[in-house]
Amino acid sequence: MVNTAQDWPVARTYAGRDLARISLPLGGIGTGTVGFGGRGQFRDWELENRPSKGLTSPLTFFACRVRGATVPAQARILEGALFDEEVEGWQGSPAPLAGLPRFAGCEFQATYPFGRAVLSDPHFPVRVSVTAFNPLAPGDPELSGLPLAAFRVILTSRGPAGPGRGERSGGRGQVRARPGGRPDLGRGHGRPERGLGHDRGRSARPRRLDRPDLGDGQVESGPVRHVAGLR
Repeated sequence: MVNTAQDWPVARTYAGRDLARISLPLGGIGTGTVGFGGRGQFRDWELENRPSKGLTSPLTFFACRVRGATVPAQARILEGALFDEEVEGWQGSPAPLAGLPRFAGCEFQATYPFGRAVLSDPHFPVRVSVTAFNPLAPGDPELSGLPLAAFRVILTSRGPAGPGRGERSGGRGQVRARPGGRPDLGRGHGRPERGLGHDRGRSARPRRLDRPDLGDGQVESGPVRHVAGLR
């Protein structure tokens, strides 16, 4: 199968329970990775030489809002529906932001270094595809080692006259953290180690990890921030 819209061949398409086992590593060679999951979520944040399978950043996602003359305003996170194990818990769903609306239908198309989450919902007037890929160029270590991940979001109206729509992304800073999203504040005097999410001028105490849309003035500069997709 060849996708003529983006000119890269789809080697395999996944759906259903297979989506729970997908984590496409995004990031240049040797720069750390963030996993692009089977339902379009970000998972497995492994930055700064810290193996962190299972580490999540709940406030980092893409979202879409639509509104039209005959279409009431509504929004979705650009992810497929949560898996059963993400909504079943003796105290409710253990998944962060579990109550926010997502797409009912999802499939994942893959040919490394490309991956695409294709999202649809009978109650939402647009179909969405989120493509992610790495800067992989065989024989070119400089290009393949760029600390970045690239994304392309395509919105397609399901009706003859599409509603007005907008897409945005949200992100949060990450200090060093343990699997499960708990911050690792490092050693000595309660000071966090410098890295993604380090707050300038406030190194004596850790910053909050629940603030979305961090600006450039609030986050320590450096190439690792681009790998995390906060720009």
